[in-house]
Formats: sequence, C-alpha cells, structure tokens
Amino acid sequence: MKLKIYADRMSQPSRAVLIFCKLNKIDFEEIRIVLLKGQHRTPEFKEINPMGQVPAIVDGRFKLFERYPADLFKRAKINSILDWHHSNLRRGTGAVLDEKDRDRVLGPHKRILQWIEDLKTATSPHFEDVHELLYTAKARLHGMKASAPDYKSQSGVKSMLPSKL
Repeated sequence: MKLKIYADRMSQPSRAVLIFCKLNKIDFEEIRIVLLKGQHRTPEFKEINPMGQVPAIVDGRFKLFERYPADLFKRAKINSILDWHHSNLRRGTGAVLDEKDRDRVLGPHKRILQWIEDLKTATSPHFEDVHELLYTAKARLHGMKASAPDYKSQSGVKSMLPSKL
C-alpha cells in the first residue's frame, strides 16, 4: 500500500514533508487538504488526524501526525522548541512578503539568506514544485494590493469619492 500524505501546499510544514519525500524518492500519494475551505475540520479528516492539522501521513493502519504529550513538562519543552523554531528558523519562509519587505526583514541576516538559497539549490526542482501554489497566491495578493486605492494620498481619497457633476 502506498504512503499517503495529507497536505496543503500553503502550509510550510506540509511543503517540508513533500520536499523530503521527493528528495528521498519515497513513493507517496499526495492528498490535498485545503485549509481555507475547512477540509481539515471534516469528520473524514478527523479520523486521520483528530487534531485537524496538516501534514498527516498514513501508511496502512499507521497514522502519523503532530500530537502533544499529556505530560505537562514534556509539552512545555516541545512548546519551547516550537516557539524558537517559529521565531527563528521559519523567519526565512516569508514568501508572501514583497521583495522590498523581504530585503528589509532578512537583509541584515546574510546567513539566513544564504541558507535559503542553499536550500533551494539542494532541493531543486522539488522546492519550486511544492511552492508553486504559494507563488501564485503571492502574485494575486500583490496584484490586489497594487490595484487597491491609495488612501494615504489626497488624490487616492478623491478618486474614491463620487463626482458631484
């Protein structure tokens, strides 16, 4: 039976699992779960992962997903590590930022920028493949942002007001 990976490509952890499997030539079936549509909250998905999070991996009867231990001290240790991870390592995953903001945020961190480029090279072509959806969303977001009226300028406000003529 083929390994099944339940993932949303907008989710960084999902993309990481997909890249790992592709790089290691693990035969798997990707089952897309669209978080924005609430597919992770369905009873069918909750059978796979009661936490309702992606990614989730199923290999026959074995189900692997993020789960926290009941022991309070062990859970605190995990939360501490995850907090550090989200505050530091994932800093470079801000692909939704436009280039100006990305340079402002990451510019002083040359080692992180180099790490990102090294990662893209080492995981090519899989990195680009699993990020395609994210790049599309980013382009749409920035397109909407560019066509939005400029409320900060006087001319932007005037263009939004109806003419009295």
